[in-house]
Amino acid sequence: MKIATASVLGIEGFIGSIDVQIGHPHVPPGGLELAGAFLPENASRELRVRVRGSLENSLALTLSGKGTMAALYDVVPSRLTSLDLPVALGFALEDLGWDQEQLDRKNLLAVGELSLAGDVRPVPGVVPMLLAANKHGFEYAIIPQGNLEELEGAPLNLLRPIPVANLKEAMDALRSVDIRIYSRDMSKVQRPEGRTYSVDFADIKGIDDIVRTVVGLAEQRKSILFVGNPGSGKTMLARRYVTKMPVMTPQEELEVRSIYSVAGLRPHSGNLGRPFRAPHHTMSSRALLGGGVFPLPGEISLAHNGVLFLDELPEFQRGVLEAVRRVYKEGYEVHHCSKLGQDVCFPAEFVLLGAMNPCPCGWHGSSTRPCTCAPAEIDRYKSRVEEIVKVFDAVVEVPPAAMWRKT
Repeated sequence: MKIATASVLGIEGFIGSIDVQIGHPHVPPGGLELAGAFLPENASRELRVRVRGSLENSLALTLSGKGTMAALYDVVPSRLTSLDLPVALGFALEDLGWDQEQLDRKNLLAVGELSLAGDVRPVPGVVPMLLAANKHGFEYAIIPQGNLEELEGAPLNLLRPIPVANLKEAMDALRSVDIRIYSRDMSKVQRPEGRTYSVDFADIKGIDDIVRTVVGLAEQRKSILFVGNPGSGKTMLARRYVTKMPVMTPQEELEVRSIYSVAGLRPHSGNLGRPFRAPHHTMSSRALLGGGVFPLPGEISLAHNGVLFLDELPEFQRGVLEAVRRVYKEGYEVHHCSKLGQDVCFPAEFVLLGAMNPCPCGWHGSSTRPCTCAPAEIDRYKSRVEEIVKVFDAVVEVPPAAMWRKT
């Protein structure tokens, strides 16, 4: 019994299949073997445990006394948890005596992680997986219920997802006379008009000239370094920058959806506003760039098509600032080589915003509080950012709040 599934590499989905067989002549009774050139031993062992447990606890199907085999074809090396559901469904349908033609008529694929109780858990990367399924002409995709929301607004055309909460619901859909009644038509999901942000430049009073400057730069997607004393409103201005950026194109929105889906983040539905990422200055280069055995996007890619805001700029590690500078100036992609030898690429085209005090104590040039820094300390402070400062299109000096014009 061969059942279609999907996997993801970077932000690109790939279609594969899993061929299951109960009573395999080369597998001892009670054994469950997985065949695939890239399968890490720990991950494949855990997959076997989850599939066995879910079949026994959800469908009362035991594989003991039978040699079983699941062979993976054209499945790119990625997290194996998304393969739990198709493997379990394959064994369950094989046990029911289905032939391949019965399953092929359904024209579907399945992805999802299983618990030992048979619950279907969300998996990362469902958006690019289903986009690939749509290109390959599948009509249905059995997915975790928890992944349904992130598909709102995705261009799935005629592909209809079938959200399930557990293995039994997936089997009920497969055995139904009309599988369509279990599916959702995502083209009918109502999307909100325009973009919604929780902040707006209209909230800021008293520095109209600076607001006009920042709005003009935002409309042109120019990078800005904000300089000012503590509490002067640097972060407040930066957080409102995305509200004046041009509306994302459908392609840009799709890229953002795919990146967040792969990262396992589902903060958006409907029409998207541009991302705004503001990592803490203690962030490591790994957190910034992403990576891992099965690489995940880092902050620099989560800011794709939006804003990466580095507050307290001189406090970041030199290596982090150099990585940001290199990506921002030399290329808009981040490449990773996984431990399994794949070249994984994540896009990282963003607007860079930064904020810093004029000196270590923050009060240099202030008329409200004296600066306690020696000239040498100020020079060392500024030298930390002398290279990355060169990439900013503009430097905006923000006056202390006490000097804002009262309106």
